Amino acid sequence: YQRRVRGDMNGSSLPPWGAPSLPPFGRGVPPYPPAPGPQSTPPSSTAHTSTGRGTPSPASIKINPFPPVKESPNASTPTSSKIPTAQSNITPTSVSPSPTTTIKKKKSVWSEHKTSDNKTYWYNKETQKSQWEKPYELKTEEERAAESCAWKAYTTDQGKKYYYHIVTKKSQWTMPDEYKDFMEKKRLAALPVPSEKKKIEYSQSLSKEEAKESVRQLFEEIGMTPNWTWEQTMHAAKEDKRFKLLKTGEKKQIFQEYSNDLRRLEREERRRKEKLAAEDFIDMLIEHPHVTTKLAFREAMEHVLNDPRYKAVPSDREKENLFEDYILEKERRDREREREIRRVNIEAFRRFLQKNTNITIRTQWRKFKEEFVNDELFDSLEPLDRLQVFQDHIRELEREETEKLKQQKHELRRRSRLAREDFRGLLLERWTAGDLNIKTKWTDFLKLIISEPRYTEMLEVTGSTPAELFYDFKDDLEDRYHKDKKRVKEILKDQNFVITPNTSYDDFLATLRARHDKFVSINQSSLHFAYEELIEKSKRSEEKRQKKRIKSFRSELKNDKTITKTTTWSEYSKERTNTTLDLTDEEKEKIFNDYIK
Repeated sequence: YQRRVRGDMNGSSLPPWGAPSLPPFGRGVPPYPPAPGPQSTPPSSTAHTSTGRGTPSPASIKINPFPPVKESPNASTPTSSKIPTAQSNITPTSVSPSPTTTIKKKKSVWSEHKTSDNKTYWYNKETQKSQWEKPYELKTEEERAAESCAWKAYTTDQGKKYYYHIVTKKSQWTMPDEYKDFMEKKRLAALPVPSEKKKIEYSQSLSKEEAKESVRQLFEEIGMTPNWTWEQTMHAAKEDKRFKLLKTGEKKQIFQEYSNDLRRLEREERRRKEKLAAEDFIDMLIEHPHVTTKLAFREAMEHVLNDPRYKAVPSDREKENLFEDYILEKERRDREREREIRRVNIEAFRRFLQKNTNITIRTQWRKFKEEFVNDELFDSLEPLDRLQVFQDHIRELEREETEKLKQQKHELRRRSRLAREDFRGLLLERWTAGDLNIKTKWTDFLKLIISEPRYTEMLEVTGSTPAELFYDFKDDLEDRYHKDKKRVKEILKDQNFVITPNTSYDDFLATLRARHDKFVSINQSSLHFAYEELIEKSKRSEEKRQKKRIKSFRSELKNDKTITKTTTWSEYSKERTNTTLDLTDEEKEKIFNDYIK
């Protein structure tokens, strides 16, 4: 625990007077990571193992449309883009039939299917959902037992990952093969299953949409890649009858869309691999014992040249950037540990001073230092920290002494308390008379009470000042105003009354009086302020809606490819219906003319 808190700085441990108050290392986490050996790795597992992250996802594999297998004629086409876990669809039971009881087996709602690349998935006829993971009810006892992994991943305070077996209590730095396989299964289970689409056969009676889908299927069948040109695609597909179903412009559009989809998938896969390589590179720096903050980039890389994780990042510039980020983070963590150790020592020294009854407000630092100069706790602090803690303690003793003196002035405090109560009564009277509200300023209010005896009495006592009591009273008024405003909004909502910029105060009051049971509890001054606030809010909302309508109409003009520099408003408005509501013809004409300019 001590080594985790201090980050094993110079091999030293925490001082004997206490460990820092840190949160638990983690729920269910073993008490310690594996003990670092000469190379900070367990002797039995020094080689780096792959995490299995490079397996291509189903989204990156070209899957041609395919029907369900013949054994499941009633199964519908899978339509789900998300794969639920087996437990979310099937509730496993642990009830076993007795040897003498005959139980009729219920037919499973799951059916097994194959993709075009011979990858197995399962389809639920009831929920019409597909998933890669084998359903729980179809698994054998061995498969169900292997579902859970006994290896768990944790991270030390220094950001270093290690793995712990909850049964054998064994810890190690490198990722176990069992955990690697388990994480790969989880990753594959989270991938979406492609929708199963029926292959469209050639026919002259196909609809436009069916013809487009047929041409897209043709591009998939001929093995089109992102690098193909239109000429290459046309040469490979021209003999197929489906290629002649559409016009050239429509085929080019489908070609461009399909090519863009392929490029997008290719970019996503490349980014995923780059991200994983960067994460593995950081893990390599964390695990290597010779990579420290004192080494330059070139010097540090000499120790990891043969590590496959080093070679997985091709760019030297990217390696240097990752190294610099790692060094900055490590230095930040080291500084945090140093601050924590300093805080622990300061707190221990403060507790020691508090328990020492020989220290008084008259104790001098010079004499105290001479008495404890060889003390271990005293020496663990920097000179300035010792002096600061001592001075803080002396000031605390002085405050305690002052408190004792205050006890002798009970009558003065009693007089102060009564004066404050009287002044609060004055504030309440002025509020009732209408001289005080949530927007009243102290300087204006002071002119009204400058000769009031209850105000002049406050100037002769200690404690809260008249201004502080005034602002406290205003805070209470503001709290009450917010409650009144909430009641006003509830009444308006019940009456289906919408505040607009043109709503009059009389209409506002008439609507509120309709609910007398709630209206009587609302202060009159709150009504006026609530009305002003709602009107202002309505004006702002109207301005935002107007800007949004203008922006929508400009977007409509921008997306209309038929508009040219010579198009007039009369020509444009004759050919189109009013698609942008709440805009007058004059406003739309002005926006149109500005757009043409």
